[in-house]
Amino acid sequence: MEEIKILKARYFRYADTKRMDLFRDLFVPGATALFHDIHTEAKPIDEVLGTLEKVVEQCTTIHRGFMPEIEILGPKEARGVWAMEDQLHWTTPSPDGVSHMIGYGHYYETYRLHQDSWRISTLELTRLRLEILTEPRDLTTRPPLEAHLQAERGPSSV
Repeated sequence: MEEIKILKARYFRYADTKRMDLFRDLFVPGATALFHDIHTEAKPIDEVLGTLEKVVEQCTTIHRGFMPEIEILGPKEARGVWAMEDQLHWTTPSPDGVSHMIGYGHYYETYRLHQDSWRISTLELTRLRLEILTEPRDLTTRPPLEAHLQAERGPSSV
């Protein structure tokens, strides 16, 4: 189970650092993926990766995986469910004004032991919620925390 957790941690890190050369090696030959935002049916991983590379080339991504439910099915097979959150932040908004996207959902995966290491065999991403933001958020204009707290407390009586 720990090896599968490390596999998924690498999945998130390679995605966020755009290391598609390493990302591809996390999957067994013939692996499939289904991202419901992009496709209606599972596709070969190489086809999906080509699409994902285009989507994320102009943005910063942040992926988080939580609460893995991993079940070992046999000496070379396992399956898992991961709660997830992902964020995509584009430096330039898309033509329709999208600048940020935040998603919450689950990864449903199967794994296979391949050449002495666990790899992803099938992957399906489902979302419970997707937030699309169409205006940039400028965090530099927020007042300092102390000013915010003082405003909540009201005027000092000292």
